[in-house]
Amino acid sequence: LVCLEREHVGLAVALYMNLARCFLGTGRPDYSVQYASRARAAAQVLLAEGNQEMMKQMVVSCFLEAKSHQMAHQPKLALAASELALELDPQNKDVLLLMKQLHRSKEKRLKSNKKIAREISKWIDQTMQTSDAFAGALAEGGI
Repeated sequence: LVCLEREHVGLAVALYMNLARCFLGTGRPDYSVQYASRARAAAQVLLAEGNQEMMKQMVVSCFLEAKSHQMAHQPKLALAASELALELDPQNKDVLLLMKQLHRSKEKRLKSNKKIAREISKWIDQTMQTSDAFAGALAEGGI
């Protein structure tokens, strides 16, 4: 961005967002995140200079970044990016839907983790009972 002339920064935003979309569509969230972040940075430069048209581009770039993080199984980063997009545009239906999806998947993960913890706890209890019975048999000389 440093070597671009100011009038070309808007083109860079569009280019970076298209690249982010392409990489997201081809299942490469790692590259998609990079280009979405670059688009957001370029849009911030123009927004700071008073170009209010870049607000929509900021929201879209945050949304693309959140989707990319979601695809890369990075829920905390996806949630952070979608919260930023929601701050910028609280009525954006795509962002609201993504937030719901992220919260649902978080609840699902928590439920799954609790189930696994219960199963491990049950297995440990059974193992301890078996080892106690074996230790008792050893102490009595039965084995």
